[in-house]
Amino acid sequence: MRPLEVKTQFVRNPRAPDATEEMQSFACRGFRVAVYRTKVDGMPRELPMSVVIEAANPHLSSEWSVGVTAASVRARLGAPLSSVGETLSYSLSAERAGRDTLTFEVEGGIVRAVTWNWDVD
Repeated sequence: MRPLEVKTQFVRNPRAPDATEEMQSFACRGFRVAVYRTKVDGMPRELPMSVVIEAANPHLSSEWSVGVTAASVRARLGAPLSSVGETLSYSLSAERAGRDTLTFEVEGGIVRAVTWNWDVD
């Protein structure tokens, strides 16, 4: 199936001001994905920026998916790196603590969305 929406934005590379790079986002039923495309040093690369799961999916672990309780996320993953309101954020790696994250958007004690964010540097 085709995405419901595709958006493209061109941005300047902070380390190479004369280079224009591309951020592209895809909105699909139940999830969104964003990628960063760069050609630094002449080598084209695609880097993930974010993946957002907004609906239950049978292919994802039922232990930390949309629809589980925040208490089950905490029981499985421990204390979050940070929390704002009911939202829980975990670091994906120790060496990039706080830059690459896994976030559970919680409402009424239930996970409503799961987001992976990667800092593109």
